[in-house]
Amino acid sequence: MKVYETDKLRNLIVAGHRGAGKTSLVEGMLFATGGSTRLGRVEEGTSTCDYSPEEIDRKISIQSALAYVETDGCKVNLIDTPGFGELLGEVISTIAAADALLLVLDATGGVEVMTEQVWNLARAKSAPSVAFVNKLDKENTDFDASLAQLKEAFQGVTFAPAVIPMGSAADFKGVVDVLSGKAYTFAGGKETEGPVPAEYADAMATAKEALTEAAAEGDDDLLEKYLEEGELTEAELLKGLGAAVAAGKVCLVFGGSAYNNSGTLALLKGLVKWIPSPDKLPAIKATKVNGDTEVELAPSGSSPLTALVFKTIVDPVVGRVSYLRVLTGELSRDVALYNASKSGSERLSQILELKGKKQYTVVKAVAGDIVATTKLDDTETAHTLCGQDHQMTLTRMEYLEPFASLAINCANRADEEKVSDTLNKLQKEDPSFRAYRNHETEELLVAGLGSLHLDVIVDKLRRRSKVEVKTTPPKGAYRETIRKRVEVEGKHKNQTGGRGQFGHVWV
Repeated sequence: MKVYETDKLRNLIVAGHRGAGKTSLVEGMLFATGGSTRLGRVEEGTSTCDYSPEEIDRKISIQSALAYVETDGCKVNLIDTPGFGELLGEVISTIAAADALLLVLDATGGVEVMTEQVWNLARAKSAPSVAFVNKLDKENTDFDASLAQLKEAFQGVTFAPAVIPMGSAADFKGVVDVLSGKAYTFAGGKETEGPVPAEYADAMATAKEALTEAAAEGDDDLLEKYLEEGELTEAELLKGLGAAVAAGKVCLVFGGSAYNNSGTLALLKGLVKWIPSPDKLPAIKATKVNGDTEVELAPSGSSPLTALVFKTIVDPVVGRVSYLRVLTGELSRDVALYNASKSGSERLSQILELKGKKQYTVVKAVAGDIVATTKLDDTETAHTLCGQDHQMTLTRMEYLEPFASLAINCANRADEEKVSDTLNKLQKEDPSFRAYRNHETEELLVAGLGSLHLDVIVDKLRRRSKVEVKTTPPKGAYRETIRKRVEVEGKHKNQTGGRGQFGHVWV
């Protein structure tokens, strides 16, 4: 497999509300670039990123999944994430590995709860963003209305249209790329590039004016020129827009229909052009082991190696699979790895690129790339891997604390050890999940972020342990305590001869 240099990498988390079409959009990008031979469908259980039994059964994304596309000489890493609030822990884990947000909206629903949550997570990280308004082929959809919703919901950022839809609902034919001046029409799951129909000339001029205004916000000199002259050259427009997107001042809005694979090519070209490569990002902050000295490392291959483990899967066949974001330096099989979070050495068996569950071996991973490896003995999610000669830790991710719980009951006492072992492995996959025994009630409890989260955990437990367990609400632990202050008088008299006994006590 080809190894791309840092300046040819782009890393995005694909996030949004449930049902927005995130997985279908990733599927479309894979198909459009030759990364897959067929356009998989979530509802048919054939999509690349929704491959676990729990996802195929429910027809929803439950865990984050990694895929990549190769286009215009670049490798674009895409992390597909769940759209349910109860599975937000998956988003928190993966957003630490991405450089930018690809926000997907359902044109029929607009800005929804998870749309806001993932947007706020990305803004907290100061990550650049682009948006994709999906399902423009559905009834009662309006690209301009979705654009207006974004502007109203997220103040302080300029949302500028990068495409113009050609038609709507049943008459939706494709999109016009405003800056390239090309039209993309779709048929049979494939897009065709062609000239822009004449009837869209006025709409293009209006959209380009909005992009020019957005570009001026990226540079003070350009803003001054635009205010004085009312226009920018093509080179100035591109320069200013790139700076504004990278700084998070502008979010470009694309659109189309992921199901029909429409709008995909314009989006891919936009991601390569406008999302900054890892070497254009700020320095990585790390802390030296046994010194507490903070250092800044350039995100390049010449810096010492640091890598963040942002996800772990315990596969019944392969064993532990660790997803890594190489932040600085280069990762290769001959590197002596050190786990700075656990203070121990690790042996690197292989380096893998992933497309869903498919694995491809590579010889190395450069700064900025996202890869995976297997069989790391003591490395878990949120751990830092580095070189033996430069031991340092990265800032740990903070996860949501579980608040909903269920009691797990085994019909056969002999199965309890197998169940406990499986739950321990599931905890390594999901930092927002807890399994523990309540010593007051003697119950084995699982705790998560809601009913769906717990339902998925129990389903995984049954499949992997091959034990039929029952769930019940947790028992309450009843305790007695002093409720108010009281006074009690006691007297003791005992006369058995001689002086006898007498006592008078107030308690």
